[in-house]
Order: sequence, then structure tokens, then C-alpha cells
Amino acid sequence: MASSDSPPAHRRYPRTRPSSAAHVALVGLLGFGLFGAASFLDGSDETVVEAAPVDDGGTAPTTDATATSTGSATAAASTPDTTALTVPKQEGVPRVYTAGDSTAGGLGTLLEPFLVEMGVEQRLDYKVSSGLTRDDFYSWPDRLREQVPMLDPEVVVVMFGGNDAQPIELPDGRKVNVDAPEWAEEYGRRVGETMDYLSEGGRAVIWVGVTSAEPDSFNDRLVVLRDVLLAQAATRPQISFVDPWPLFNGPDGTFAEYVVDDDGEAKSMRSADDGFHLNPTGAERLARRVAVEIGEVTGKPAPPLPENPWAIDGASGVYKVQPGDAWALIARRLGVSTEVLLETNGVTADEPLYVDDLVKVPTPITGIEVISPVPSTSPPTT
Repeated sequence: MASSDSPPAHRRYPRTRPSSAAHVALVGLLGFGLFGAASFLDGSDETVVEAAPVDDGGTAPTTDATATSTGSATAAASTPDTTALTVPKQEGVPRVYTAGDSTAGGLGTLLEPFLVEMGVEQRLDYKVSSGLTRDDFYSWPDRLREQVPMLDPEVVVVMFGGNDAQPIELPDGRKVNVDAPEWAEEYGRRVGETMDYLSEGGRAVIWVGVTSAEPDSFNDRLVVLRDVLLAQAATRPQISFVDPWPLFNGPDGTFAEYVVDDDGEAKSMRSADDGFHLNPTGAERLARRVAVEIGEVTGKPAPPLPENPWAIDGASGVYKVQPGDAWALIARRLGVSTEVLLETNGVTADEPLYVDDLVKVPTPITGIEVISPVPSTSPPTT
């Protein structure tokens, strides 16, 4: 792949994309404990901040907080009517209400600049370590029934799951693990009821699924959870479901630390702390996809995806070699076998690597899946 007389033929130096303002902002927020609180990040006087334990990607939180809901989106009759407190909207500006756990916090933060460019308003509402499994810790059905009438959004974006793949309490009081059939049935009931409530009256709902995780034990539980989400969305034509699972997996369909971004360069997409949460780069990539869905239902065109000049010759993009890299290490980072990586690049394992070499990344065997409702003849109006 390289010789001492000339630079390797595959060595190229693409222009480095500058960090977006949202990317920089999220890095700063992370430094100040962004995922240590739930908040309305809308810059208004209605900001709500609530303390929460650190999200550990699946472990039940320890807290004194309690909720009144039973976990059913229809069991919130005691929730006060907030219709009279509807927050005024700007004429011609659709409103998006983004809600969920810490993954929704990352998504919503990086979604904001896309929506501003589209002329769409966002209200972001998330709580760390929350979800639909532990309603004794935080009741999202109650929260949604409080906020949706007040905000009156045209679009609701929901993202749960990282903390939901844990034991769930059944209506009869028994607790079952994720691998029990009763778990999928009960979690599916809660997801379905939440989807039904949010989509009442023809409101557009974009439900964002979960990503894979590096620890196998956690990933196995997330597989079950993902299957439930896909099944519930598939029976509800009014729900638009974005499945990010394959978007952040490697060419072999397994967990990958580095994923080819929309501009064609493989980048680290995961938090270095837990192997599950997306870092700012990953959250921005997911936000682009969600912005496209929001554009479909609001009639506000989303910003186009960056051009990928490297998607050629059976490759989805390129990985820039770093100090200390070897073929096996690169393969592991990309989520592909060493053999496939070598074959894609037309080399053998003893081929030397140089810092800043561009290695071809094989084309993934799966792509992002979006279950979308049949488009209406006209977008919702504000």
C-alpha cells in the first residue's frame, strides 16, 4: 500500500470539517453536567430543572422521587388540565416537543440548529435515568399529559430506552427480567399506549429507537427492547419510527466505535465513558436524520446531508489512520472483520500503515430503517 519512494496511492487529505456551533455547545454543556439534570432547554422563563441520578445505561436509579402514574399513558386522570395554560406560538412556525431520557437530551441539543435553519421551534424536555420502565422513579405518561396540551406541538419527538432495559413491574405486582416474555408484553403495552396518546388528533409523532451498546450483556437486553419498539410502531401507521441501531453499527452489523459520517469520514460516535451514549458527533448525525423526518411532516425542508465523495468501489467511506493503529485495531474500531477490511482495501495484513492514510471502510450490510406513515396531502399548519 505504500513505498519509500512515493506517498501511498490511497493517501488523501480531505478538508477537515469545522465543528458546528451546536457541537461546541454540547461539549460545553457536557462539561457542566448536561446529563445530570432534566430541563426545558428553550431559553425561556419556563425552564424547569430537576435533580436526577447519573444515567448508567440500564441500572435502576436510586432515588426518593416518586410518581403517581401506574405506567399507563391512559392512567393519568388525576393530571390537571393545562389546556388554558397553552404556550403561545409564532404564526407559521411549527413547534416540536422533544422528550425522553438522556439520549433525547443529546439528540435535541444537536437537533436545535437544524430546526432553527428550517424555521421550526423546539421545546426540549428530558430527564436522566428515566423511561417507561421505572414509573416509580419518574412518570413520563403524567409528564406528557401535562406538557403536550400546554405546548400544543405539531410534532412530538420521543427517545427512550437506555434505562428501560431492566426489570419491569407487571400489573399484578410481579417483577420480571427483560428476557421474560411478560417483559416484552408489558413494555409493549406502555409504549403502545404512549404512542396512541401522543398521536391523538392527528399529531405527528417521531419515535427514535435505541442504539446498540458495547457490553454484550447490555446489548442483549437492548435487542429485546428494540424488537418491542419496532413491533409497536409497525402496527401504528400514524407513527414515524427512526431506527438508529444500524446507523451506528459497523459494516458487519455489530457495535462500532467509529462510524462513517455523512461526509464520508469515519469518526468516533460513542461516549468514551459507557459505550452506549452518542458523543456530540454521533448525536449530530442522528439529528440530521430526525430533521429530515420533521421536514416531511411540517413541510419545512431540512438542510441537505453533506456530500460523501468516498462512497465508491464497495466502500462507504474512509478511516484516517491514527498513531499506533494496526489493521486488526482499525477493524475492531469499525465493527468489521479484519479479513473483510483487508479485502476491501486490496491488501494483506503485512501492508504498512502510515498516520493520515485513508483506509476504505466496507459498505454496511444494513442501513437505517424508517417506518413512516403514509404522507398526508398537506403538512400540518400552525
